Amino acid sequence: VGAVTAVALASRFWGLGCPKIFHEVATHLVARHILITINLDFPENTRAAVENRMHEIQRKLCGRINRFAEFAKKYSECPTAMEGGKLGTLSKGQLYPELDRALFTMEEGTISDPLVSDIGMHLLYCEKIHPEKRLPFNQIANNIMETLRRQEQRRIQKSWLDDLKQSSVLDE
Repeated sequence: VGAVTAVALASRFWGLGCPKIFHEVATHLVARHILITINLDFPENTRAAVENRMHEIQRKLCGRINRFAEFAKKYSECPTAMEGGKLGTLSKGQLYPELDRALFTMEEGTISDPLVSDIGMHLLYCEKIHPEKRLPFNQIANNIMETLRRQEQRRIQKSWLDDLKQSSVLDE
């Protein structure tokens, strides 16, 4: 397929409503957290003690959200504490389900209530929200053309294999 024809096909595919995977960037968030593990072997890490500590941290952070990273370094038991509790830029499905559900319903610049996961109790901070967006055709045209080329290649290979099967049946 020539370059002009490939671009025309990709443009037509785009115009007919190509699948979202080609043109949408999902919402992603920049987040931090504070983790305190629940461990019944240590009196300071029983569920009740951890819950009390988390509420105290949350209370201290009230109105001082700009100090979240500092609090994470001081109180978090997660290795991310070294970086101020930085979880980085996240898409849905990257965290424990209970944390994911909470984080993706938060507003930018807010702190969650204490949340429990398999590894302990967390406070989440939604630092920044990058909303879903649609990419323009010129940014995805090559991906569309490559996908259409692979589909056509598979169609041709299947046809060739079908012809081979048919001719071997006739030879018998």
